[in-house]
Amino acid sequence: MESKMKTLKFIFLIGMSVCVVACEDDKPKERYLRLSADIRPVKAQVVKLPDGKTIDFPYVANALFYYSVMMDPHFLIDKPITLGIQDGSFPSSKAVSVQEADDELLVRWGFKKVAGEFRDQQMEKAFSEEVEPLQCLVHAAEIKLAANVIAFELIGSGGIHGGYPGVPVGGSLNFDRSELSVTLGSEDPLTGRPITIDAGKSYENKLRGEVDYMGIAGLDFFFKTPLFKVVAGAFKDALKNLVDRRMDQLDIGDWTKAWQSKIIFDPVISDGDTHLAMRGGSRANVRVGDTFEVYNMHYKWMGEECNSPLDYAMPNPSTPVAVIRVVETGNDVSKALVTSASKEYRVSAGAIVKIKQLAK
Repeated sequence: MESKMKTLKFIFLIGMSVCVVACEDDKPKERYLRLSADIRPVKAQVVKLPDGKTIDFPYVANALFYYSVMMDPHFLIDKPITLGIQDGSFPSSKAVSVQEADDELLVRWGFKKVAGEFRDQQMEKAFSEEVEPLQCLVHAAEIKLAANVIAFELIGSGGIHGGYPGVPVGGSLNFDRSELSVTLGSEDPLTGRPITIDAGKSYENKLRGEVDYMGIAGLDFFFKTPLFKVVAGAFKDALKNLVDRRMDQLDIGDWTKAWQSKIIFDPVISDGDTHLAMRGGSRANVRVGDTFEVYNMHYKWMGEECNSPLDYAMPNPSTPVAVIRVVETGNDVSKALVTSASKEYRVSAGAIVKIKQLAK
């Protein structure tokens, strides 16, 4: 019963989140392509209310972070969470050794399972080199996001606090403001190395009203009070800051230059000669007419291909080997016409695509 209630409350967040985003600004916004992202469970502590009761705040934080990523125009959740979202049992995080982390990475992406199963295969009379590339390259998200709630506080006019840590008091409190501090980091799913981290961000909101929590049970304390916007707002700010910091790293002023995806090889969708297929469809905001540049990549593994962590990857050559234009989109894959191609290089397994121009 409790699991069903959590599921219903989680679904309720869809409408709340959509309203928050849609009602803020009705003006047409610039179209971004959404970068494929894997999200880790948010690290957070159980919250103590001023009356001594506790709330499953890790569930609240994960639910709102999940939907904050869903509503963000820059990211697309690669593998939607099902088990943890539905029953609130998000896996706990703990410190692990480097070897354990490497093993987890290998198992999670199926590196050990597919090792040796897929090798370079020649496609006769085709522009592409491989029919079946290594699956660890094809199925991996482009980025991994991990959030950590540093502090959450409800601050009353009398200096009464609730959250980290809670002070047991009773009755109704007139909370002047609330604060939520989070960190949000990103890392490469294949190497496991950090890419960007946003420093702790504190989000404050003037509540200006009495919060009578005595008659509110559990998660409703967040979902039926202004605290919903406080928590969701903190993650929204953190995502924006992460995007800005990433663009600063790359010395670019436009998110389109940071977006990338991968070529996939499926003879049913494309022949590998006149047409190519790529990860990213309507869910990623890809549209018919969008044009992309294709870059071959050199992947350096620490051991056997896809049976060890990736050490690094670099374009090889540094110039695009093809230009493609999308002619058909699915939910997660698009089919594109090859409009120009290199005479010296053919598209190889693990090739990436970058935006050349988005259709108007």
